[in-house]
Amino acid sequence: MLRDNGGAVTNRRERLRAALDRDLRRTARRLLVSGGIDAVTLAAIAREVGITPPAIYRYYKSRDDLIYTLAEDVIGELVGELRAAAAEHPERPDRQLIAMIRAFTGWAAKNRAEYGFVFGVPSPTVDDVYREIVK
Repeated sequence: MLRDNGGAVTNRRERLRAALDRDLRRTARRLLVSGGIDAVTLAAIAREVGITPPAIYRYYKSRDDLIYTLAEDVIGELVGELRAAAAEHPERPDRQLIAMIRAFTGWAAKNRAEYGFVFGVPSPTVDDVYREIVK
């Protein structure tokens, strides 16, 4: 058994499970970028990762659950970039705000699909998930 950075004991099975979960999320994001939210299907993800679609249910309760997790990942990435931009000017709130605005617009330009996914008009296929995200 190994200890991860948080001190928790992990075994080989847990590490493999975590790696597959990362692959599922990366694949979902890649599909989002290449084909929009409607391209993010469990069948497409499973095909790219090399597992069966029912195997995804060991990780996520539903497609909506996976989409919600994808939104959390995207928002977490954006928040991290905004915090990093603000941290460059610890004593100047005015400059922090300007840096965060620049970071946000830069992130949005670089990640158009993700921006549309989180801030755009929701697709009918993820309407319930979208309501949960914006709460």
